[in-house]
Amino acid sequence: MTDPALIGETSAIGVLDLALPDTIPIVIRRGYRQGDLGVGPFGVAQNFEYQLLLIGDTVTYTYLELITGTAQRIRYNRISPGTGFADAVLEHTTTPTRYHKSRVTWNPARPGWDLTFPDGSGYEFVSGDPGAHVSAMRH
Repeated sequence: MTDPALIGETSAIGVLDLALPDTIPIVIRRGYRQGDLGVGPFGVAQNFEYQLLLIGDTVTYTYLELITGTAQRIRYNRISPGTGFADAVLEHTTTPTRYHKSRVTWNPARPGWDLTFPDGSGYEFVSGDPGAHVSAMRH
């Protein structure tokens, strides 16, 4: 459990605003995007870790990029045959982050993109197109 005294503590990656330990722990940590003039949930150039955005190739779906709340780009390359979105399986393998070996796939039941971590947890994106924002977390 996070010590309540740590709320508001500033670190190299941002300010910790909220920590809720649970089955799916929720940690809201503000981040700053240098050069970003947009207004985020915490003000100009301010975002948080769950402010995720998928962008990428919308013609042959050869790659997608996950843009994190701190402007980190996580690239997913297609590992499945084909050129459509419905059969696309994309995987991240280039950085030793929590995203390593995670996959992005199309979920026709919702419809939208699912990002699934190797442990089975993940994020669901609300829109079918890249440019979609995260809408839910799964554990």
